[in-house]
Amino acid sequence: MMELTINLVVKNLDNNSINNQELKRKRYHRHTPEQIQEMEAFFKQHPHPNHNQRKQLSDKLGLEPLQVKFWFQNKRTQLKTWHEHHKNSCFRNENNELRVENMWCREALSNARCRACGRAIVVDGKSSNEHCLRVENAQLREQIEYLAAILVKFVGKSLENDVITPSSTASPTLILKLFEN
Repeated sequence: MMELTINLVVKNLDNNSINNQELKRKRYHRHTPEQIQEMEAFFKQHPHPNHNQRKQLSDKLGLEPLQVKFWFQNKRTQLKTWHEHHKNSCFRNENNELRVENMWCREALSNARCRACGRAIVVDGKSSNEHCLRVENAQLREQIEYLAAILVKFVGKSLENDVITPSSTASPTLILKLFEN
């Protein structure tokens, strides 16, 4: 019997605390379109109203000052979030454009060809320079051979074989010395 009494008392306490919580919690209140319109217009002029402005606006709209305060806080947060989303969207678009441009540049580099010989250029700095230098050296060797043939034809002197070898570098002074003799 005593257990039954204790259980009833506990149940009554639980029911009373639930009823008290329901009474303390206020019903959700939606603002009317007129109230929202008035607060929107005021927000455009004063996004951070002071206590007196909130009080005047709440009296005019028939709301509590706290309701007006929270509406302005929520509106500022909503505006900030919208700006952040807009900024992120712009950054996302710019990032996509840069990604496409990057892919285009990579494609162009992978298909790069030497203007002199038409061979594919290896794009790692030294290799492309080295390739161009080798092509230039080959062209210079051809010019030296051509000049040597002209020298033999008109002067009657030939260049020594070691001058024409790829390992040596023929300078213009060497060719001029041959003409002096």
